[in-house]
Amino acid sequence: MLIFGNKKIRLFIGSTPTKAAYIGSKRVYPNFSLSVTESLAFAAAGGTQTLQVDCTEGAEWTITDLPDGWTASTLGGNGSAEVIITAPNNTTTDPIDGKITVTQGEITGTCTLTQEAGTKIYGEWKNVSLETENAVTSFPAGGGTAKIYMVVRREWTWNEVPGSGGEETSKSQPSDVIVSDSIASVSADVLTVGSLSTTFKATTTIRIEAGTNSDTEADHRKTLLIHQAANYVTEARALKTRTLTYPVIGAGGGTSAPQWDSYPTDAAVDTLWGFTWASGTAGTWSQAKLGGSNAQTGMSFRWNGAAGNFTALLSDGIVTASSKGTVVSNGTSGPTVTATQTCAFTNHADYGGTQVSWDTTATGTPTQAPNFILQLNQTPGSLSYESVPYTGGRSNPKTTYQAGWHFKFSSESTTENNSVPEGYGTQTIHNTWSGSATGATVGATWGEVVWSQNNSTSSRSITITRKVYVTLTPNTSNYPGAPTVASNTQTYIGTCSQAGMTTNFDFRYTPSNKASKYPRFSVNGGPGEELGRAIGGTATPIHMHSYEKAIKKVLGSTTSYLNGEPEMTYTGDAGAYVGAGYNAGWNNSCALGFIMMQQGNFLNKYPYKYVTLSFSVKGSGFTLSGIALFEKNYGDYEAAGYTWYTQADTSSPYALSAAETRTMQQLAENGVITTGDDPKLAEVDFEALAKKINALRQPDTDTYVQNEDGTWTMIPQEKENDEARTE
Repeated sequence: MLIFGNKKIRLFIGSTPTKAAYIGSKRVYPNFSLSVTESLAFAAAGGTQTLQVDCTEGAEWTITDLPDGWTASTLGGNGSAEVIITAPNNTTTDPIDGKITVTQGEITGTCTLTQEAGTKIYGEWKNVSLETENAVTSFPAGGGTAKIYMVVRREWTWNEVPGSGGEETSKSQPSDVIVSDSIASVSADVLTVGSLSTTFKATTTIRIEAGTNSDTEADHRKTLLIHQAANYVTEARALKTRTLTYPVIGAGGGTSAPQWDSYPTDAAVDTLWGFTWASGTAGTWSQAKLGGSNAQTGMSFRWNGAAGNFTALLSDGIVTASSKGTVVSNGTSGPTVTATQTCAFTNHADYGGTQVSWDTTATGTPTQAPNFILQLNQTPGSLSYESVPYTGGRSNPKTTYQAGWHFKFSSESTTENNSVPEGYGTQTIHNTWSGSATGATVGATWGEVVWSQNNSTSSRSITITRKVYVTLTPNTSNYPGAPTVASNTQTYIGTCSQAGMTTNFDFRYTPSNKASKYPRFSVNGGPGEELGRAIGGTATPIHMHSYEKAIKKVLGSTTSYLNGEPEMTYTGDAGAYVGAGYNAGWNNSCALGFIMMQQGNFLNKYPYKYVTLSFSVKGSGFTLSGIALFEKNYGDYEAAGYTWYTQADTSSPYALSAAETRTMQQLAENGVITTGDDPKLAEVDFEALAKKINALRQPDTDTYVQNEDGTWTMIPQEKENDEARTE
């Protein structure tokens, strides 16, 4: 189908339009002709190429579909023409593919366009600046680290087309680094500034110079200036509490000034104070003094208040204590004193001249010496004894002291009339006793006086001298360190006396023709022991008057019994029986001798075969009593006038030997036994004799009567009285 109009002819095959129709190789539809260059290739840097357009003469054509940025010298024309196609510099790394369409009426022609991929062309890196990360250029005295790098730059173009590229920067590791101060160093990409520690130093500028491996030209090296802050003492403190020493205050009171502990060397002060530098490092005085000076600026003292004898704390730390007086005590401690001293350290001007201050504290405890007893004395008193009876005995001394002790204390205080404080110590008495008198002994330890029996009627006495001092031994558990002290020696004089002998006695004669077989004697209630010793000669008997004088003294006359008084009792003073001119003591044997003499005379005056003598002698300290049976000797009126009844019965266990009989006769006749006048008497066993004459018989027992043929018949007690009446 052919359509005509608008100068256009279209060829359809059926309803489908066709672009061209050929007869053989010759195109017959459309019947316009158009040909263009098939392809153009451009370098990455771009450039121009000629597009050849061949068409029917006079035919109009247009160019379309140029890639962005591409230009054509003309976009249309009439007839054949050469069109200059310009490709820009390819600033991408991708190749460009495109086409140009030339349209002439219904006829189009295309030209394929290609351009190489773009390439960035770089120049060399150049050092630009030496920098730190985050632009850190200031460091403290304690140092620090930072990343360090070289900023480098290079130019680049697309496809070496001038002006087509730009610049790029990067960070490069510095090399060949030079640092002006050894406190700083660079290792790889790390800048390290060391701590100044305790080194005093002003603010310091440090120059760092470096290059890079990519730009080693000397004139391309770059520098960086950094700064480290000054280092100086920023803080100080006391490392320990110092010690205050107070000299001991005496027990008498006084004052004591504090003495500070000594730190004579820098090494010693290093233990006392501590310092901190701006670097944060702690150091010592030995290090701090290199960059500054120290001074004490103030002092104060305090305590918790007065206590005990410690009464005041003065502003200069002096402590006052009062006297302990007369109160015994150990050493005592006062309240703790705390001293505060303000110190100041000033840095040298080169390091800023700043000042820091701190307090040094010291503590100490004042003490007061113990108050002990250093002296003790006592005013002499009196010494007395109770008197002792003539029989002898013991008398203990009684010492009366004047008031109490006189003490002097460590405090210099004194007291009078005091006793030793309870629990303080133990007193030990040191005595010496002296004195001498016949019959007396003085105990060496406690001065007791022991008197023997006084055989004289005169009293006697002894003067005793007591010298005494006392040691006071402290209880060291309670009062350690207290001294032992001794008192002055005191002299006491006293007298102890003994009474002279006094005696009372009572005796009775009972004449009878009956006889008790066993005599009885007792002394002080015992079976004749003292009597036996007296007979044995250990005591000195007193000599009595003659029989006649004695009978007269006792009975009033020698014929009193002839007047019907068969029994008489006499009680009287011993002095009645002591003859003038005799001065011996009255004792058991004296009493026995006297009694025997009296009964001997009695037997001679009365016609009785036996006489029973009941007697009792009482003296100061003794009693002699007994019953003795005596037998009249009708054949010898001139002799003693009696014999012991036991001579009539030699079988009696109580029969006396001749020597014993002689002994009893001497005692009866003379009142004393003198063995020197009769050698036979030396054979006498006086202890055995005493036992014979003191054979015991219980009261109210049977009585024995001697018969005509010399034998004995027992008469019971109740019959004895009857027969005595019948006879």
